[in-house]
Amino acid sequence: SRLSKSGDLRPVLAPQGHDIAALPKGASGTGRHGFTYDPPASAEDIAALQASLGVQLPDDYVGFLSRSDGGHGEIGGNYIGIWSAEEVRKYNAPNVHRPPGLIVVAGTDDTLLGYDTRDRAWPIVLTLEQADDWEVRVKLRRRFSDLFTQPLTTTEWRSMRCDPL
Repeated sequence: SRLSKSGDLRPVLAPQGHDIAALPKGASGTGRHGFTYDPPASAEDIAALQASLGVQLPDDYVGFLSRSDGGHGEIGGNYIGIWSAEEVRKYNAPNVHRPPGLIVVAGTDDTLLGYDTRDRAWPIVLTLEQADDWEVRVKLRRRFSDLFTQPLTTTEWRSMRCDPL
């Protein structure tokens, strides 16, 4: 479990369905569903991320970062690591070999989650981390916040990870 910059974790009970907009600003700690929210990103960190990407990120994702600069744990029974603004900036830097048309914001050991910018709606998609599988993308949710309010089902998770059903 990661600690805040001050070295403490304040328990926070995530609202029903992990409604990230309802998280209090500055919330950090482990929610009742086992997801650990990190301390918020600064306005400067969020601005630097958007500047490095050359895009305005969706409001719900910016809202998440302003309440929790990443986090990790279970959402809907599946482990997910949502990266900090700095981690997102580094992974999506122009000199990093990464999936084309994808702004990666989260992942697991072998999968990446992010915005598919090739689609005008910028849906959240899941892809495998291996470079030869980057064109295989599963649309998961319409918006980032939907990952919390409509957690991934085990079937959705396994369909991409090629786990046996």
